Amino acid sequence: IKNGLLNLHELFSKAPTLGSLIDPNQLPADLIAADYETLQPYLAAALSAEHADDEAHERAVAAAGMVKAAELLAGEYSLVITNVPYLGRGKQHDVLKQHLEKNYKHGKADLATAFVLRCLEFCAADGSTALVTPQNWLFLTTYKKLRTALLKQRTWKMVARLGPKGFQT
Repeated sequence: IKNGLLNLHELFSKAPTLGSLIDPNQLPADLIAADYETLQPYLAAALSAEHADDEAHERAVAAAGMVKAAELLAGEYSLVITNVPYLGRGKQHDVLKQHLEKNYKHGKADLATAFVLRCLEFCAADGSTALVTPQNWLFLTTYKKLRTALLKQRTWKMVARLGPKGFQT
């Protein structure tokens, strides 16, 4: 159990930079020694211990948060709706650049396009996304491989262009 919690801590140590790009499903099966259901009773007991010191209680709170985050990030969803974050490659932190290069190669030029791919990973087999993204990935040559992969592997039901001042009314 202790190793499972330590592995979760290591996994989420980059969370301030990677956020929901962290995908527990992409990690080796042995990264988390115990599954979430096994860990949760121990976390609950640690949180509710009456005689725990403040530091132990804070560690238990952090561990419980990491377990819940891992559970949500490993989940599959019927519908994923979001306005993706925008951040061009030139402004990305090195940790983020490396993660996108490794996991979202076709979308690495902008965090927004990497999130298109990540949101699709969140989807169950018949799941759908509704995303607000920049439109540049629909026509720039930088994103040709991304478009090709999405057209071959996914079903597109609609793409709508908001146009100038689309968010002002």
